[in-house]
Amino acid sequence: MEIRKSTFDYSPSLIEYEGNFIRINFDVEKIELANGTDSKEGGKNTTRMAYSAYVVRIEQPIERGKVVDAIVVSAYPTDKMQAIINNHFANLAKIADGKKLDADDEEHEAEYEAMQEWRTKAKAVATDVIDNYISTH
Repeated sequence: MEIRKSTFDYSPSLIEYEGNFIRINFDVEKIELANGTDSKEGGKNTTRMAYSAYVVRIEQPIERGKVVDAIVVSAYPTDKMQAIINNHFANLAKIADGKKLDADDEEHEAEYEAMQEWRTKAKAVATDVIDNYISTH
């Protein structure tokens, strides 16, 4: 999974409106960022507090399926997801034939498990988003 968190100077809300789009911010964490060197402080590195979060955007109106899809696809585009699923099915066929999985096969299974965990997380975030939306409207 290759998704990076965005950085904010403020703690972002779960749901933020951007015109016709809704920005969903999840897994928000408080982080410390380096500001670089401060010449007034004798060349010391200074830091500041910020927030990081995964971010996806969906078009309004908000729907649970759109939220789940946006989160899943942000980390696993369709071609990557298809490759992971195909590798998993190939492994299932090997197991059914009584063959052992090699190191590459084990790596493919780990990718499959990680993808399933991300999908589960996406569904949980989508539920939180819908609950938040309902409670504020």
